[in-house]
Amino acid sequence: MYQRFSVEARQSIIRASRVARRFGRGYVSTEDLLLDLLSHGDCTAGRVFAALDCDVLELRRVVEAGIAAGGLPVPSRAVLHRAVEECRSLKHPCLGTGHLLLGLLREPQSVAGGVLHAAGLDAGRIRERIADVPQEN
Repeated sequence: MYQRFSVEARQSIIRASRVARRFGRGYVSTEDLLLDLLSHGDCTAGRVFAALDCDVLELRRVVEAGIAAGGLPVPSRAVLHRAVEECRSLKHPCLGTGHLLLGLLREPQSVAGGVLHAAGLDAGRIRERIADVPQEN
C-alpha cells in the first residue's frame, strides 16, 4: 500500500506512530497524523495550511486539548484509504501529505476532522490548494 506514498507522507506516518506511542497507543490515530502534519510546514499539507492562513499553533492546541479530554482516538486506517482515493481522483502519481489532509477531512467524527472543519477547512478548498502548491516526491 505504501509504495505509492511520497517520502514525506511515509515519514509523516512514521512520526505520527511516535506520537501515538508517546500517548500510550499501539496504533496511529487521526489526531496523531494531524499533529504531525501541523508540525511540518515544508510538506504539501504544511504549504496548504500556510496558503489558507491557518493558525497551526492554535490547531495543534485544540487537537491536543481534544486528546487530553479523553475521547477515544479514531484509528487512521480509514483516512489512509480515503487519501488513496483522493490521490487517484486527482490523478496524481504519488500520494502526498496533501492527500493525507484530505483523508482527515473526510473523517469528521474524529477530533482531527472536527478541528479541521471547525477551522473552516473543506475538501474543495484543499483540493484547489493542492493543485497550486508543489507536490513532494
